Amino acid sequence: FDVRACEAQSNALRDLAHALRAKHLPRRRFKFSQDFSRRGYAGALEHVLESASDTSTANGDDARTARPADIGGREAALENFDGGKTQVIDVDVSGLDATIRDGRDAVVVCRGRATALRLARLTNCIVLCAGEMGSVDGPVYVEECTQGAVAVDSRQLRIHDSQGVAFYVAVSSTPIMEDSSNLKFAPWRDEDGTGDVHVQDFNRVLRDDGMGTCNWSTIDATSRVLTGLNTEEAVLSAARGLLCT
Repeated sequence: FDVRACEAQSNALRDLAHALRAKHLPRRRFKFSQDFSRRGYAGALEHVLESASDTSTANGDDARTARPADIGGREAALENFDGGKTQVIDVDVSGLDATIRDGRDAVVVCRGRATALRLARLTNCIVLCAGEMGSVDGPVYVEECTQGAVAVDSRQLRIHDSQGVAFYVAVSSTPIMEDSSNLKFAPWRDEDGTGDVHVQDFNRVLRDDGMGTCNWSTIDATSRVLTGLNTEEAVLSAARGLLCT
């Protein structure tokens, strides 16, 4: 009983510390433009959006954005940003095929239910689209991303040409990775701390311990900093801590 009581008090203090830290995070809101045009679906991620970039102002900060294009649904993109390891960017992805690309050193919070999410050429970004913040009804595509972390609640997860990214997942089907290395995986929700994630690696070379391949591994239960947090404030505080490491 004493051990459980101490654990409960420790968790309560942790959540309080997360909440206090999150209140002081710099925040910036980004909203996709709704100027959509009709285009055919190119299929490959590098052909998804070819329109010119625009400059938008949100909460007094300049944010590099791109005019969205239609690829059979509604698509929009956030691109060319640098958070300086301090900024949290809120993105409304409700009902969109959303693309976030060519950014670095920022926490990006995807709010609402996206139809699809594409992440490309991100460096040391923490992308959150899970829990009370958001989710993806369809697939999440990750390409050419380096370092950072991605937390997603989605139907599918496909990863290509990425290195050193940590994934916290609530995915209906088995995540798939190809031509990637040093990836780490953990469940987004794991109340008892025993759950693992199974990943299909197309460049499969099994590890001796059976916990992944030479290209990916399971995050140890004691190191899952984004798993099982109860509040948005706690998630944002933990994400900010990851960004600064």
